[in-house]
Amino acid sequence: MERSRAAVYATAAVIVLVTVASGPLVGAVTVPEGGVSGPAPGTGSATVSVVSMPDRATLEPGQYGTDVYYLEVPDAAVDVSAVTGQPVLTYSLSVPELKSRSSVFFLRPGEQGQKELSMDRLSFDPGAVDRERYIGQLRLVLRASGGETTLYREPVVIEVTG
Repeated sequence: MERSRAAVYATAAVIVLVTVASGPLVGAVTVPEGGVSGPAPGTGSATVSVVSMPDRATLEPGQYGTDVYYLEVPDAAVDVSAVTGQPVLTYSLSVPELKSRSSVFFLRPGEQGQKELSMDRLSFDPGAVDRERYIGQLRLVLRASGGETTLYREPVVIEVTG
């Protein structure tokens, strides 16, 4: 009986502490009226030129006997300048027989210089991988106030290793 009463008191104490810590007494976190300020994603403009894009990707078996394949796409590099607003870059690979993968990059006002673009690896069940090579479509798209501009679109070979 004593143990359950202690648990009730401990739970009540945690609830009170969380309520006080997140209540109006703590002014450390405030949200401005009308939401978060700043440019909306996909607005503004930027000058972006392609420095390098991969011409190959790989489907590699997992290590240590794992029953999975991983799609590894090398990084791309772009040169960015004259950024206003918050334009968005999308680096994507589409493989019709398998899956698609994209990474999104938000550019900041005033940002300039070379930027590396990467994609997280994507896992596949080995039963889905039934060829020695696939052909995919690698794309780089800039979304800004002027709309959508395709900066790069080329086929890429995906080699199955192991």
